[in-house]
Parts: sequence; C-alpha cells; structure tokens
Amino acid sequence: MNKHYQKTGSASFSPAHRLRKPAEFALLISQAKIVYKGIFLIRSLDNEQQQARLGLSVSAKRVKRAVQRNRIKRLARETFRHYQGGLPNKDYLVTYQGNALPQTDHLRETLIRFWQTEARHKTH
Repeated sequence: MNKHYQKTGSASFSPAHRLRKPAEFALLISQAKIVYKGIFLIRSLDNEQQQARLGLSVSAKRVKRAVQRNRIKRLARETFRHYQGGLPNKDYLVTYQGNALPQTDHLRETLIRFWQTEARHKTH
C-alpha cells in the first residue's frame, strides 16, 4: 500500500458510492464547482447521501487505447476508495483532460493531493 494513503473507512467501492445515472452526471456538469488538478478536471456538488460518490469520465477521443483508459479509471477508484470515509457528502466527477498517459505515479499523486484537500474541508 502506498505510504500516502490514509484508511478513513471501508476500502470498498460499492454501487452506492458510484454515480451511474445519466441524470446524475448531467447535474454535476451543469451545477458543480469545478477544480482543475493537473490533467484532471474535477467537479463536485453536495449531495443528500450519507457518503461521497464518484463518477469517472475518460474519453476515447483523448485516450485511444482502452487499456490506458481503464488504468486511469482504476487509479481514480483506488485513490477515492482509500479516502471516501473522510470526504464530505458530495458527488465527484473526475474527468481526464490529458492527451497522453503520464506516469502512473504522477496520476496517483495528483488524485491523492485532491482527496487529501477535500478531506481537510469536510464539515461535520
């Protein structure tokens, strides 16, 4: 396990933690706060759930190979899973904005920094 991860809750990524409906994605796209973190555009919006939820968007137009798209999504899910217990009750949509696939460590560190920042801003 990466030394930067904080276990703040269950490390599962159940269907309840996923954004799956097109309406959920549309709401985030139209109303969410946008943060640019390196090669990621991350939208966040408060939700009525009792947990943070994650949606992912990696366009085949930007990243041609499915293997690479899946790697990006896997890293996003992995980092989210380790921080989800400490995150505010928000919906997050992580969109990959790069054209080429950078090093895996760079992707991971970028996302970890974002989740750590969000966890610090959690209101109880």
